[in-house]
Amino acid sequence: MNDRGFTLVELLVACLILSALSAAVVAMSLPSKTAFERTLASADLAGAARTALDRLTLEAREAGSGPTIIAASFAAVMNVAQPIADLETAMPANPGEGVRLLTVERLAPQGVTTAPAAAGDSVITVDTGSLQCTQLGAACGLRGGMLVAIVDSARAELHTVTSVSGGAIRLQAPLAGAFAAQAAVAAVSRLIYGLRRNADGSARLVRLSAGGAEQPLVSNVAAFRVTRLDRALDIVLRIEAASAAFRGAGGLFIRPGSQGRASQWIPDLGLRATIALRNTR
Repeated sequence: MNDRGFTLVELLVACLILSALSAAVVAMSLPSKTAFERTLASADLAGAARTALDRLTLEAREAGSGPTIIAASFAAVMNVAQPIADLETAMPANPGEGVRLLTVERLAPQGVTTAPAAAGDSVITVDTGSLQCTQLGAACGLRGGMLVAIVDSARAELHTVTSVSGGAIRLQAPLAGAFAAQAAVAAVSRLIYGLRRNADGSARLVRLSAGGAEQPLVSNVAAFRVTRLDRALDIVLRIEAASAAFRGAGGLFIRPGSQGRASQWIPDLGLRATIALRNTR
């Protein structure tokens, strides 16, 4: 430097030093920023997973609950918490990637058969005098489209009602077995939890309501397994540590996780619950 200012060489050297310092600062801050974002994404997934498992636990404990007009609960003669293979087939499997839960709502329409029904019958007669209203001011009784349980002291069947005329109820499928008069008929709510596969190969846990609406609960599901024990459900839910944007090529670690570099690795979240079923024998 002279009295007239900096030379061009000095300015170039200063710019190079400043650029190097700036690059160093950015290089140090980017990993911190990525780690912060990955931690937030992991926390969001963990919270959603715990909320989903809590909801499933609550509804599984209530499976088979609700009033019936016979002394025994229909949970005593029907599998009200049944693992299924998957959402597509909904076939019984133990263990499975889904579970079907059945309950009778508190004010569900109910009645009793007025005559014996034989195996193969698709029409039953029901005493409508004992039916309850689903809500004040609404039409009372069973109607087309409802899922009903037909229950006696020894067995139960699930059927979809296609139409109701007077006390005659037409079923979508014929009865598999015979029922005596005074068998209970009650509208049933059915909930299904299971995995839905995405186009990119990932999976999300969803809840199918009684009306058929599909509610997504948590994404990035690595595994969901439901096993029926004697009077309980064993549920395993494993969630990827973070969304795909934060996951590497894999193969670096035995335990799955966000598999980029070792300094950035976060293990997948594994949750497990064993749920005692209240209403089964």
